[in-house]
Amino acid sequence: GEKLGKYWVKINVGGAPAGPFAVTSVTYSTAAQPIHIDCPDNVKVTAKITTSGAGKVTYKWTDCEGGSSSGSVTFDSAGTKSVSHNVNIGWSDPFHWASLYVDNPNHQEFGYQYLDVVCNP
Repeated sequence: GEKLGKYWVKINVGGAPAGPFAVTSVTYSTAAQPIHIDCPDNVKVTAKITTSGAGKVTYKWTDCEGGSSSGSVTFDSAGTKSVSHNVNIGWSDPFHWASLYVDNPNHQEFGYQYLDVVCNP
């Protein structure tokens, strides 16, 4: 039966609260295919990483030739940044590939970029 005082709640209406930092998409690009090169040679694959906000993305590339490379990119806000990897190609084959695995924050592989390579005679 004792009064403890008056209570009130202040509700601020605004945008939705920021969700957890995540990579929302990865898109790949290469030279126009088929790619004609003097084998052996490197083919550059670029991935555009899009995030939901600010944070650091760590990633690892892998490819069909057993190659790999790692790195990180820092975002000041939501947006898209590009990272690249060279695949060392030794023979003609339409089934070469490269893939990007996002270790942090997603722990997720984002598909493959297939490379249709023709070695010049």
